[in-house]
Amino acid sequence: MKEFTLQQAIDSGHNLIAPITIKLETGQLSIEKMLRILPGKRIVAKTEYQNKTVVVKLFLQHHNLEQEITGYKLLEKTGVATPRLLHEIKLAEGGYCFYEYLENAISLDELWKQADKIEKANLLEQLLDTLKKMFETGVYQTDLHLGNFVCSNGSFYTLDPASCVKLNKKAQIEENLALLQAQFRLQDWPQTSLTIAAKFPFAHGLEIENRARTTWKSRIDTLLKKIYRDCSYIEASIVSLNVLQKLNIYCVRVQNSKAMRELLEKMTPLPAAVNIQFL
Repeated sequence: MKEFTLQQAIDSGHNLIAPITIKLETGQLSIEKMLRILPGKRIVAKTEYQNKTVVVKLFLQHHNLEQEITGYKLLEKTGVATPRLLHEIKLAEGGYCFYEYLENAISLDELWKQADKIEKANLLEQLLDTLKKMFETGVYQTDLHLGNFVCSNGSFYTLDPASCVKLNKKAQIEENLALLQAQFRLQDWPQTSLTIAAKFPFAHGLEIENRARTTWKSRIDTLLKKIYRDCSYIEASIVSLNVLQKLNIYCVRVQNSKAMRELLEKMTPLPAAVNIQFL
């Protein structure tokens, strides 16, 4: 099993493949599975702590660890369900913390893609009830998206405490709801906008929708800038067909499997400089 320092592990970015061992001041940490990597900033992974499977978040900078813990304390006070913080350690540089591991967890993003209209109504109800509880206790997520919520064994959980901050004014609620609306596909907007308006009657529905359209367009523009480079969402790779011909592949990271690359290598040689996108 390869061994890395925390700096080496985080600097490796998406090239970091578990299982590995990370050498820390407090001892060695065995990583079973990578869950998320933010190159140069953070690693989220599956590991063992006190003979239990847990999630570990490793940070390269102190302020990122402090932001995580501060956000967790805010989120905890709201009363919404969130994975329990088990332990935190500050190192000379950076630090890490352990969270409860949720069995059979499926992100709201994935559930939404598979859901029918009735199931979507139920998921949206749970999501908006969670946000309402957060707003009422003076907290909101600055990075609000469907991937920050999961269902595990019948319970609905909120993730990403690092993006949780204090709510200072009512306008932030409308901005947050517009950000939420922008996360859905346009064909879902009739259903989501009506439900949001019913759940938050004090908010101006038309203003939220106008803001959501602006935010949605901005997200599309950002995505279009990302699709031809390696990033957390897109994986860029090259497949050699022969000495002269190569394929540049830009693919949603989770879909760029070894089997797909092996299949492409067996393909009949294609014209040079072919780009294939699986988005």
